[in-house]
Amino acid sequence: TFASRDLDLAAHLFSASVYAVEVDGAETDSLAYWRSRLPLPPEIRVVSGSATASGRLEGVLREKTSKGHVTFGVRDLGVAKGDARVHGNATGVVHVDGSLETARVDLSGSEISLRDVHATARAVTIDVPSLEARARALVVSRAGVTGHVSVDAPVIQLPSLPAVGALLSLPEDIAIEGGRATARVRMDVDLVKLVGDGEVGVAAHNLRLRLGAERMQGELTVALRAKPNGAVTDLSGSQVAFRSDGAARTLDWWGRVGLRQASFSVRPGLRFRSYVTAAARDGSPLTALVADNTALPQWLIDAVSTKGLEATGELLVTPSVFALRSVEAHAQGADVGFEFGKIRQQKKEWALLLDLGVALAGVDVADGQTQVLLFGARPWFHAKVASLEAVERRSE
Repeated sequence: TFASRDLDLAAHLFSASVYAVEVDGAETDSLAYWRSRLPLPPEIRVVSGSATASGRLEGVLREKTSKGHVTFGVRDLGVAKGDARVHGNATGVVHVDGSLETARVDLSGSEISLRDVHATARAVTIDVPSLEARARALVVSRAGVTGHVSVDAPVIQLPSLPAVGALLSLPEDIAIEGGRATARVRMDVDLVKLVGDGEVGVAAHNLRLRLGAERMQGELTVALRAKPNGAVTDLSGSQVAFRSDGAARTLDWWGRVGLRQASFSVRPGLRFRSYVTAAARDGSPLTALVADNTALPQWLIDAVSTKGLEATGELLVTPSVFALRSVEAHAQGADVGFEFGKIRQQKKEWALLLDLGVALAGVDVADGQTQVLLFGARPWFHAKVASLEAVERRSE
């Protein structure tokens, strides 16, 4: 047995060739030495302040096994790749039970705590005062990674929503011009099925939006409820709401949307689909977009009352498709049918059926051109909807 102030190495060489290594209060000024010995890609940069470690590992040399735990702490840990950077303080405990011979390591029960995390990527800044991650069950083997990991972040701060908006594939007539957001996440993730169980809440404060020639300002809240359902995450029961704050020269508006039969999946590709129900003060955001995308005169649009708007429809989002399907809206002055589709980098295409009771009109927007139909609008609309949905399904 070899002993020092920081290291107690017990090696028992007998028939079973058992070994034990115990470290107490080991410390280093930085992780530079250890970084140079890890098989990380050269484009990943790791820096840190001081680091400490304690723990005990034991096993059988002949069987190439190891079991034990290591506690650690790293100050000012920074990881960067390209323009993406993450910086913060990390502490935790790693439980290990594995074998080199079988290439299997059980890390169940391991925990990591992050504090004062500051992350930037593509001009988006995220601040996380605290984040806890725990491996309820985690096994790494030749077959891959299996188990469950839970994440709890009570506060996530996004100081600039326009920077986030710049990363989204928003239509050119919709823009995020200001605001900040806070979020909270409590989620348990199945690493095999890639489904989640938990809650995500988002509140966008002083959110400023441009829709065509109109502007909106207020607070947007998102409450997501996630439940695993086979190979998808069920988001049914989630809600989205907006309420304006009365700022001058902005739309005085409120609206809320509920998700039903909502699902999110990762494999074979990212896909979100949901039926939605909506209620709103009026349809002014929609009429603003209609005015910006059609040749309809403003006086005609203003003549249609959209107070007390209620709507249902289907939303589909994939990496190649953004679609609003089978939207039916009812207001005091009109009934509206709406279909919208945008595929990859193609121009958006949509169709509108406006029923005023005494008149029926269809609006077709495709390839940047607008066509208004006053005769045969209903059969045209049904044929247009079928055509748009057929193209979208081929592109999903």
